[in-house]
Amino acid sequence: MSHFIESYFHDVSDSLKTIDAGLVNELTQEIINVWLREGTIYVMGNGGSAATASHFACDLSKLTISSGRRRMKAVSICDNVPILTAWANDTHYDNVFAEQLVPFLEPKDLVIAISASGNSKNVMKALQYARTVGAKTASMCGFQGGEASRITDYPLITYSDSMQVIEDSHSLLCHGISLDVCRLLKDAQREQLTIR
Repeated sequence: MSHFIESYFHDVSDSLKTIDAGLVNELTQEIINVWLREGTIYVMGNGGSAATASHFACDLSKLTISSGRRRMKAVSICDNVPILTAWANDTHYDNVFAEQLVPFLEPKDLVIAISASGNSKNVMKALQYARTVGAKTASMCGFQGGEASRITDYPLITYSDSMQVIEDSHSLLCHGISLDVCRLLKDAQREQLTIR
């Protein structure tokens, strides 16, 4: 392995250490709370973050399946290309996420934004809409967190100036959260927790 790659892996490892562990635990618990409330988790992002959003929604909805337990509802709103392009073409790209939330989002739900800059206008518009509905919000950002980190309930920031490092840290973070959610759901199933 080249020194460059080793150095890059070291940068990703260092970036993970900058994320607030307490906030990660709080977001993980909120995901469990959404399940207990029978709410839905909506995930979004642009570019590489859209791929991470799709992967995260997949893991939350499928990885957490267990016989005899109600399934978790998680949806990536990056995946419906016809509706994305319809809103972008007919109105503006800033509307592609918020308008998808309008018919579905309820106060018991959670909206998670994955945005390296934390300033994407379509992400911000969706987060602002979620706040008007009363739904909880979370963000996974990089650099200094951007606007998204200032308006979300659970702002997870990877302090790095490298887009690739940020995106890799978000992918690892999503896997870690998904696996921890699995563990907590097993505990909930054993203890038969009630809705809060």
